[in-house]
Amino acid sequence: MRRLGLCAAALLVVGCGDRGSVTFNLKAPENPLFNPVLQPELVSEYDIRTATGMVIGVASAVQGSAQGESGLLPLGALMPGASAEDVFVTALSGGNLLGMARIRDVVIQSGKKAAYDAELRKPLIFVGSTLPAEINTGNRTTSVQILDPVASTDLARASSSPPIVAGGMTAGATSWDGRFLIVAQGTTLTAFDNGFGRNVSGSYTLPFAPSRLLVAPRDTAIVALDPGMSGAIAILSDVAGFAASPGGASPKIVNLTGAVARTAAFSPDGTKIYVLTGGPSADPCSPGAMPAANAIQVFSLDGSSIGSFALGGFASDIAVDPQSGMIIIADVAGKQISTLDVASGVTSPVLGSLTCPSAVRVVNGVIFAVTSDRDTSLPNAFVLKRIPLKGGAAVVATAFQGPQYEIPIDSTPSPNGNIQTATLPVRPVSIQAYELAITPDGSRAQFATRAHYKEVNTKFTFSQEDCTANFDIIEYGLYAVDLRTGNASYAQRSKLVQSPAGGTKCVDCSITIFGSTQHQYADCDSVAGDRPAGLAASFGQ
Repeated sequence: MRRLGLCAAALLVVGCGDRGSVTFNLKAPENPLFNPVLQPELVSEYDIRTATGMVIGVASAVQGSAQGESGLLPLGALMPGASAEDVFVTALSGGNLLGMARIRDVVIQSGKKAAYDAELRKPLIFVGSTLPAEINTGNRTTSVQILDPVASTDLARASSSPPIVAGGMTAGATSWDGRFLIVAQGTTLTAFDNGFGRNVSGSYTLPFAPSRLLVAPRDTAIVALDPGMSGAIAILSDVAGFAASPGGASPKIVNLTGAVARTAAFSPDGTKIYVLTGGPSADPCSPGAMPAANAIQVFSLDGSSIGSFALGGFASDIAVDPQSGMIIIADVAGKQISTLDVASGVTSPVLGSLTCPSAVRVVNGVIFAVTSDRDTSLPNAFVLKRIPLKGGAAVVATAFQGPQYEIPIDSTPSPNGNIQTATLPVRPVSIQAYELAITPDGSRAQFATRAHYKEVNTKFTFSQEDCTANFDIIEYGLYAVDLRTGNASYAQRSKLVQSPAGGTKCVDCSITIFGSTQHQYADCDSVAGDRPAGLAASFGQ
């Protein structure tokens, strides 16, 4: 394992000498596919700062610095400090984030030297799979994707010795230090080592199959959410112990009286769990939907209930700003993104007049929110909003092309194949992002969507024919958006026709010729597949 010593009197003294010093030993992963500094010549600099954002130093990646075990990156004179701090070490290639290490409780005393291991990891995004609620005999789950956003590759599909999350993943979350992926496989919990690229030994069986997993800041706890109507959460208070031996876990099961745990978030210090509860809504973004109001229940790590906040309407998601501690709410009922001050209980709008804000995350003081707003300059596009929490900066809207369902119309291709079978393109009435992952530098987004195509006795004209459409179709897919360039890609995972029932056509077109009405019909066919789940970004929220 390659090590690179960083000579850094990082927090308490000036210089690297007997007055006191700290050295960070950068440790690269064993698996070369996971090594962010495999090509050291690509590293332009190492940025070192505290968890609160205070810059400690920026070290240039000088020639030979990552070539052996004795390379040093001198930081020069640094500001003294007086207490333990969490430290983030970031490897950069120009503006690209190559890798990061998070180290807890870095401290140095006068006249003493200290050394800390900095486990470098890539900013990977993991995507698992579950079966859709919509039944189709061909539905099946797919293997876990391990996405390297910098290289735009899926490491799990590498040509040689790909890392595999064995057994799949129905829910997941990365540890705060980026070293492990916590994995739910139905009711089974285990861990995947992001250094070796394989599952650790052992597993633990929960009394329910969690819909969501979360890991607290500083790896203080893991929480699993029970999506059942009985309502429960499981709290594991030892992340390091679980990752080392999942079979020895001893979670605290907390029952939620008459409530469903839909999603959750931790307070910045990792001591409180904010659980968004309330009746589930399969399609809160559908026009005319009126889902019930929700509440946020608050628990301590020992499972004690320590408060709650009643919401005025249905909220699709929550997140927590690590700096202010405010809860960010995707308020579907209020058509807005709002903040909840947990000290006062006051809710304040941040951005309104939104069409079904769904998934939200906060990175570096910016709210990322997927909406069903339309970009009117494009025929079929929705909008992801980036909303600064303070500073008066403008809201940025990034359009992404919506999915499209194509209904085949009775026609035949030309003999040479240059003229294709005709289709009717249909755009969805709404789109809901139900999981969202953002890289720690805020440059890339990955989100899972549920699109809804629905027409009820809709009249239209096609090729001089009078037509009527009646159908209800659900599509699941996965988006990747480069937030610096605006480029977006989409992968369909399933298209599941709910109606019409078998034998009934979803489009009926008629034309009258010489007093006789002739009909042309079109079928809507399902495409079986899965539902992306367990989206987790290394060093994410």
